[in-house]
Amino acid sequence: MSALRCFLAVPVPQDVKPRLVEVQRALEGAGAHGRWVPIDQLHLTLIFLGAIAAERLAMVSEALANAPALNPFPLQLGGLGCFGARRSPRVLWVGVHDASGRLVQLHQQSATALRKVGVTVESRPFHPHITLGRTRTVGEGRGLAKALRTVTFDANESWLVNEMRFYSSTLSSAGATHRLLQSFPLQA
Repeated sequence: MSALRCFLAVPVPQDVKPRLVEVQRALEGAGAHGRWVPIDQLHLTLIFLGAIAAERLAMVSEALANAPALNPFPLQLGGLGCFGARRSPRVLWVGVHDASGRLVQLHQQSATALRKVGVTVESRPFHPHITLGRTRTVGEGRGLAKALRTVTFDANESWLVNEMRFYSSTLSSAGATHRLLQSFPLQA
């Protein structure tokens, strides 16, 4: 029995991604080093599912297809942030503003649907963000912390969320590779 490492995400539109890459380059120019998320893999994770047995993928997809009972809604890029100690962060991200509260609703509806079919969903609070990069060493984390103090990000990009996506993810020494398994349009 094989399993796939899976997650549920909101895609970042093609016209917003170059702005995020500009931020990555500005941070790199300010001394931040690490592994940057490639432009084609930028996304907002709704739920990390972990390993899902291949024979359960259809059941999970069906549960997700019935979950999003929401109309499309707006999101706006927020400010820069990080996970890990401020002096040596592990993950750099851009937050999002969800003025309508519907992103949180989408997360909750999806989590409920997944739990009903026996998928374990993390219990920690949902912190919506788009990961820009990760550090691999303490030294890289310190460089990132320094860059975060010098780089500013004026986030005025917004977009309409009109779907969520179910992905598998394969890890390698070169980083993660994501494969789209299914898209779910938002409609009430």
